[in-house]
Amino acid sequence: MLNLEIRSLFVFKSVFETGSARLAAEMHGISQSKVSRYLSELRDIYSDTLFIRKKTGFLATEKAKLLYPYICQLVETFECVEKLNTHIPVEKECIIAVPPTFSVGLAEHLQQKLANIPEKVSFTIKPSRRAICEEVIQGTVCIALTHRDCSTYTECPKSTIGLLESELLGAGQAVYMVAREGHPIWETDMALEYIAQYPFMVTEVAGFNDDKDPLERFCEQQQLDLQVTYRSHSLAAVIERVRCSDTITFVGAKCAAEFMDGITGIQADMLPFSQFARLHETTPLAQYSLLYRKDKKQVIPPLLLTEVRRFISQNVLQQI
Repeated sequence: MLNLEIRSLFVFKSVFETGSARLAAEMHGISQSKVSRYLSELRDIYSDTLFIRKKTGFLATEKAKLLYPYICQLVETFECVEKLNTHIPVEKECIIAVPPTFSVGLAEHLQQKLANIPEKVSFTIKPSRRAICEEVIQGTVCIALTHRDCSTYTECPKSTIGLLESELLGAGQAVYMVAREGHPIWETDMALEYIAQYPFMVTEVAGFNDDKDPLERFCEQQQLDLQVTYRSHSLAAVIERVRCSDTITFVGAKCAAEFMDGITGIQADMLPFSQFARLHETTPLAQYSLLYRKDKKQVIPPLLLTEVRRFISQNVLQQI
């Protein structure tokens, strides 16, 4: 084990995650034959094939699955040690793509948390879209927040997937109902059957409910006649329509609910947990992932990533 070349651990991790020797070679700037040599070295050490070649790519053996978390820890440690010996430039400008429900609150949070770091870092918040991975690959977006587990998502070209780092943060734990102040719904227990009696507006989020909202699916299953009057990804449009009618909408982010609740004429409150559970009996929960290029992670200010994660956790992953 003392003669093990460190690079082989990095190659193992890349092949495990991408299932492709070609992508692993591209990621590390080496030939595919070199990838094979590194894997051969590990096979000799662990007396196991580690990967089985299939038409769909390399499949990890049980031994490889056991090794993977430990090798990830080693790779992370080596990366940290390397950073201590090498000056790595920090990205001075970072464009962060987020769904509309995070367009309020995140900028203020980051401005506050990044105010005292030694290196000046500027950032811009922009709207996300369904195929945001393309912009991440092109480098026009530094970090993207998505409403799905991108590690299992196949919309982006397979040739780019191995170049992306998808960090699954978790699943949403609450939904907030938004309606005008004085709306009759506030006098009920906010059961889904009552909500379905009123016009409903879908606040669209790319990759989650832009095809069909969970309430639409619930009403179809329960044979309820839900009237979807409008679909929009703009919070301004949502606010205007909700404030001036009996329209109801849902948002999944606490920051968006608090923002709307602070607007005169609008009220927002968390849907009871019992109704939230019913809403997602057959519809998967919203999954939240961070997406960035693997080769760019080291130049993204660590505190920036930490605070984006913290903001998401505070607003969608905790039952507050």
